[in-house]
Amino acid sequence: MVSFMLNHNEVKLVAPLPSKNMPLDAKIVGWFIFYTAFISLLIGVLLVSGIGRFTSSESSRNILFGTITISSELSHGIYIICISFLHFVCGYGVAKGYKFSWWLMLIPSLSVICDWIMMLPDHQTGALICICINLGIIAWLIYRRKFYGIRAKPIIISD
Repeated sequence: MVSFMLNHNEVKLVAPLPSKNMPLDAKIVGWFIFYTAFISLLIGVLLVSGIGRFTSSESSRNILFGTITISSELSHGIYIICISFLHFVCGYGVAKGYKFSWWLMLIPSLSVICDWIMMLPDHQTGALICICINLGIIAWLIYRRKFYGIRAKPIIISD
């Protein structure tokens, strides 16, 4: 265990659980996220290198809740590569039991669901599959939150 001083409070960095103590479902979900990140990285590299092309003439995509529009293969490939690196970190952390990976996996999953909802009219089947997978990951994260040390604190409203 590592400890250091920060603002006169002792902060302890807790090591992850040993691999043999990790639940099987955490390993499975972590490696699933890791492998999907690898596939996304390959797609991003194909788009950036110019080998991969969009099939439709309209190749723009709305991201970040529809606030940003990506209009070329190069910028879309860079976006996919950045997201895949984030998923590499999340997948490794979820498989090893790091607390930060719980938060890092929850936030992009919510963002990806919103992105796919924006794409639902154009790509109904693919969007529904991705939305269901991400909802499953979010449900699993909520189910396993105590394992990662995430506790729900009650909201106290005082008069």
